[in-house]
Amino acid sequence: MNAEVIFWGTIVAGFIPWWVSRRMTETRVRGRHRTDVEWRVQAIFWRLTVRRPGRGRRSWQLSVPLIRRLADAVWAAVRKLVQAS
Repeated sequence: MNAEVIFWGTIVAGFIPWWVSRRMTETRVRGRHRTDVEWRVQAIFWRLTVRRPGRGRRSWQLSVPLIRRLADAVWAAVRKLVQAS
């Protein structure tokens, strides 16, 4: 197998969702019944959380852990270089 095929296959696999969950919670607010729904979708390179309060607006939260991990690794290397000098 070609190294390029393996590389692109890994990239594609990182964007495929591997976990999806739906959670519903029911609460009573001011004498009314309210149902909140939360969806979570996870892949290797990204996460998405959608919260939908009953009769309210949607709240979206998109996280890209790959970029966060790369940034953390770069800052760790920079700190190590600064400490060494």
